Amino acid sequence: MPRMHALRPIVLIFAALLSACSTPPASLGPPPERLRFAVVGDAPYTPANVPRWAAHLQLLGQGGHAFVLHVGDIKGSGEPCSDALLAERIGQLQQAPLPLLYTPGDNEWTDCHRAGAGGHAPLERLQRLRQLAYADPLRSLGQGSMGVESQASQGGLPEHQAFEQGGVRVASLHVVGSNNGMEPWGDIGDGRKDSKAEPRADRIAALRAREAAVRDWLQLNFQRAAQPEVQALVLMFQANPGFEAVPGSERRTGFDDFLSGLREQAAQLRKPLLLLHGDWHEYQADQPWPELPWVQRVQTFGHPKLGAVRVRVLEGQPLRFAFEPLPAP
Repeated sequence: MPRMHALRPIVLIFAALLSACSTPPASLGPPPERLRFAVVGDAPYTPANVPRWAAHLQLLGQGGHAFVLHVGDIKGSGEPCSDALLAERIGQLQQAPLPLLYTPGDNEWTDCHRAGAGGHAPLERLQRLRQLAYADPLRSLGQGSMGVESQASQGGLPEHQAFEQGGVRVASLHVVGSNNGMEPWGDIGDGRKDSKAEPRADRIAALRAREAAVRDWLQLNFQRAAQPEVQALVLMFQANPGFEAVPGSERRTGFDDFLSGLREQAAQLRKPLLLLHGDWHEYQADQPWPELPWVQRVQTFGHPKLGAVRVRVLEGQPLRFAFEPLPAP
């Protein structure tokens, strides 16, 4: 009997431990949200959609978003690339109630050589677009305009802009569809021919200069993102560069160098990296490089599916991105 009395406290302690282990832990709930913003692109494409699109931009201002990112294509490829239309669409972005960062798409300059768009000289249209959208490259668009960095300060492209908020760095890159501008131009009225076999020298020179500016801006932003105070990096550009396509294939001709540099620097960063683009007009969220699980990609909606994607930055070590499609009402 004395031996049984000596064991009783041990048995009771063991039973208490078993009971504690079997009790389900209280739900901790979702991690708190540090930041939220909206991503839009490839809209509006027709005059009929302009009122709905303008109303949608206003609605985004009521969703607790800190800013809006427009990943390019502010007009349809068949709409005229006239001064009037470009000014109208940039003016519409200026009416957004939040700070808005915009990166050019192919429809507003690269593809303006097409007959349906007016047969314009693309490089002249790009110059005009820059005058309209980046008159002050150190400010964002939108009614809540905010100060930003710009590569123009170092003699680079005014459309290469960046800012930091809540430990997240956001930067724009001028990488466009139509194979990143490698598509030959049609008749732009100067009597000069252009083809893949015999490309125009001015088109290729402009492309190489832009590619060099993209490489420099990409490197600078990855260097900045490597600093301890930056916990995540967001890169926005217009083109779907063909993550799934075979390197060296025709689909990737204009993007191979960009994707190679991007992947190499992403592998070294090892921090949350979010790649945002439009171009294919369908919502998509995935990991483009499974071996780099800290890299995520979101393609936003596009005409005729007007809408946005809400990006939520969730607290944690490391930070996490969560996505919510927001079709326009």
